[in-house]
Amino acid sequence: MRSRGPQAARARRAGQQPPADALAPAEDGPGGEGEAPLDPGMAALVATALADDPEAAAQLKRYEAAVVALERARARQAELEELFRGAAGDIAREQALNAAEARQAADTILADAELVAAEKLLAAAELGAATAASQQAGLAASLESDADRVESIKAGAAAAVGGAAATLPFALLSTTPGVGALLSLGATLASCVLFGVVFRYAVRTDEGNGQLKSGVVGAFGLVRALAAADALLASAGGQLSVDLAGNAALLAGQSMLTFAFAAGAVEAAMRAGQVRRKGA
Repeated sequence: MRSRGPQAARARRAGQQPPADALAPAEDGPGGEGEAPLDPGMAALVATALADDPEAAAQLKRYEAAVVALERARARQAELEELFRGAAGDIAREQALNAAEARQAADTILADAELVAAEKLLAAAELGAATAASQQAGLAASLESDADRVESIKAGAAAAVGGAAATLPFALLSTTPGVGALLSLGATLASCVLFGVVFRYAVRTDEGNGQLKSGVVGAFGLVRALAAADALLASAGGQLSVDLAGNAALLAGQSMLTFAFAAGAVEAAMRAGQVRRKGA
């Protein structure tokens, strides 16, 4: 229960009992529980009471100042809350942007690393392919070289057979002792083997070049004839004679005939496919 403010206050100051209507409870109104809106007459009485009571007026002023300060504080709080919400949104957007940039940078680094790894794998594959090709080429060259050596040996053997066929009748008719004759025949066969190898390399696939073939035969025959002539001259004590010249001419003709037979044997083996021509 609450008393009617001004009348009850004046009665208390005068030491009198407040009127009954001053102590009657206030009706509830739309302003809140236990409070009703004042009519103009009541507002005038309240203003008069406050004017007569300085303490109440001072309290009212302090109340009004407190209400104003409270409203300002609430407005400031609302502004701060709005600022905080805006700052939180900016921070969230900045964090999202930083996270996106970090993900993009990580993706870029990963892509670069994958590209470098792929380039290294490609370089390793190319190096492996080049090494394999080099090894294959080396093996092919080695096989070709081995095969070429075999063909050269076969050409030398054919030339030795042809040279032996030309030299054997002269060896049987020679008056040189047996050991000397065998040594001479062995030297001739060795020369024919060398001749066969050189003849194959010189002629190659040029089958119709007769001048080249004759040149190779003449070169070997002349060298062997000069060597025999020099040996005869040394055996005669350096004295040149008709018999010595005749024997030297006979040896030169024999050498030419021997290498001609050797060349014919190599040519025959090439035509028969027994010896592969150089470069074929």
